[in-house]
Amino acid sequence: WFDRASARAMLVHARVFCDYSTGTVDVGASAGEQDDTLLENLTDAYAPVTRLSVTVTHPDGTPAADAAVSFELLNMAEFTPIARLRTDAQGRAELQVGRGSLLVHASTADLFGQTLVDTAATDQATVVLGAPLHPGQDPDPRLPENWTALTLHAPAAGESHSAALSDEERATGTQRALQAEAMRVARLDGFAAQSARGHAAVDALLRHAGGNWPTLARFLDQDDDPDRLTLLQALADKDLCDTGYDVLEDTLQAAARIRDYAMSGPLARLDGERAAELWRDCVLNPRVLNEELTADHRLLQDLVDTDLTARFRRDPAQLWARLNDGVRDVDDDAPCASASALWISGLGDAAHRRIAFVAICRVLGIPARLDPEGFRPQYFDGSRFVTVQSGAATDVQAPVAAMAPCTITAEGREDAPRYQVDWSLGQLQRTPRGMDYVSLDLSELPWDGDGMQVMLEPGDYRAITTVRLPNGNQMAAVHGFTVTPDGCALRLRWRTPDEDDLLERLPLENLPFIAPDGTATPLDAMVGDRRAVLFILDANGSEPSIHVLDELREFLTEHADTEVEPILALSPAQTPASDPIMRMMDRLPRPFELWRCDEATASRLARITFVDPDKMPLIIAVHPAADGGPTTGVYACSGYNVGSVALAMRLNRLTGSRS
Repeated sequence: WFDRASARAMLVHARVFCDYSTGTVDVGASAGEQDDTLLENLTDAYAPVTRLSVTVTHPDGTPAADAAVSFELLNMAEFTPIARLRTDAQGRAELQVGRGSLLVHASTADLFGQTLVDTAATDQATVVLGAPLHPGQDPDPRLPENWTALTLHAPAAGESHSAALSDEERATGTQRALQAEAMRVARLDGFAAQSARGHAAVDALLRHAGGNWPTLARFLDQDDDPDRLTLLQALADKDLCDTGYDVLEDTLQAAARIRDYAMSGPLARLDGERAAELWRDCVLNPRVLNEELTADHRLLQDLVDTDLTARFRRDPAQLWARLNDGVRDVDDDAPCASASALWISGLGDAAHRRIAFVAICRVLGIPARLDPEGFRPQYFDGSRFVTVQSGAATDVQAPVAAMAPCTITAEGREDAPRYQVDWSLGQLQRTPRGMDYVSLDLSELPWDGDGMQVMLEPGDYRAITTVRLPNGNQMAAVHGFTVTPDGCALRLRWRTPDEDDLLERLPLENLPFIAPDGTATPLDAMVGDRRAVLFILDANGSEPSIHVLDELREFLTEHADTEVEPILALSPAQTPASDPIMRMMDRLPRPFELWRCDEATASRLARITFVDPDKMPLIIAVHPAADGGPTTGVYACSGYNVGSVALAMRLNRLTGSRS
């Protein structure tokens, strides 16, 4: 499945652990560096490429030497770096990339500049520090003046590098998939049977742990301390699968030392349920963000002496000042350090200082977290969470910047915009690489009717909205604005694609499907007189098909009244539906019939709609036959593409037929 997709890659790299070069081996940081590794650029082995040369200048036109240059893709409605380089003495940096659109962001400690580049059309770009964003194309007259239109082009689809499989090879692959699925299910069933205790909460945790269940069972069996179960309930499913016994036991023993203080101090004025919730999630929980979990909680308690412990408990802002004053900056890409290693070495980037603040607060009995919107460190003062001063070393007595209310609206949309799919918000911050926008995490905040309320730190922000087209291009819009201490009102705007940008108009052959009762049924009769989206899924339960069913579950949960009917069919037709498929079917908000589709029909439909016949699942939005004509495909995709279910359903619902 990766073969054809990789031909549209903008960057493919490999990590190399030294710069050893000899003979035909020539190693270099041709795609930048990450952690302690070099990134070797391998894009030209997979896709057509352009060697993009970027020149960065100061506002007066002189070259900007040693400026940070970030090459960024618009993904999840935010610009995400795929490579970072620094300019030479002439202000230049070069990177070999695929042929599509990139945002080039250049920055120094106090200035930044950006430009959009289509590497299918040019191999040169200039970024002027301090200049407004250069959009790279004509403005969209339908946008307000304070929004900038950005049209991003995806690389063209490439040819497959793989030889086509024979019918015998396909049959062998199908049989292997069935055997592997049976082995996987039997293994998980075996774990569940061995770990069952007859206690619903415990059994659920052990089931999620999979092969790690003996570790969790050993931890639970040590004694009857109720915090053992509470600790496991604080962990994410992934942590249940791989957290070691030493981490769990160390966390519990450290928590036992400070439980009385936490319950009689910061949590004393809360009711029992709220106190228990904060104890579990903001004190006992060893997970802060995405750091590696380590057994250093008791060590941290021992490192912070009695006097410091008393000071930090009285005023946690002093701990934040200590971390900023006593920890020297290293790059964000430096190896992840535990809180104890950061405290001992005095080395750590901004992200790890924030994590260390929360971790140390917790081992001292102070409920703490990274706030869910901007990942700012916060401690609980007995009644509310308080954000500590952000940025570099600060005076402990300096007041913490008050959070300002911001109202975000999206009038005119028929559905609630999805964060990190349809839009995102970033705050302009000084980072170790220079001035840049850092995305906020607003994914858990509810969208109520036409808008949402969010508390933001005063400062400069960037809103991004995007509409992803069926061919992979994106119609984006960018708006810079300032949040004052009094707050702000932000109205999100989306560009409106023309119908020609969204729809195909492809007559479909009246191919046969197999109804749930076993009768052969042509496509026209299966679709009937309704608009529908046909999902042809892998009966073996491969991961892309499971993802599509999960997206369909989310869409139908939010849009129970949709007039577009999903039609679900499994292929190969004779393959029994796997357990993962049936479990996902059970999770759908309403029951669906399962049709069957033989491989020849699925392949033919894929070829008719110009998508890859070797990728599953296949999604086709169809309009019913009219006036004696054929059933028509208006949108199709194959394989798993994030958001493809909602896109297919929305396109078929919102657009009309076309001659």
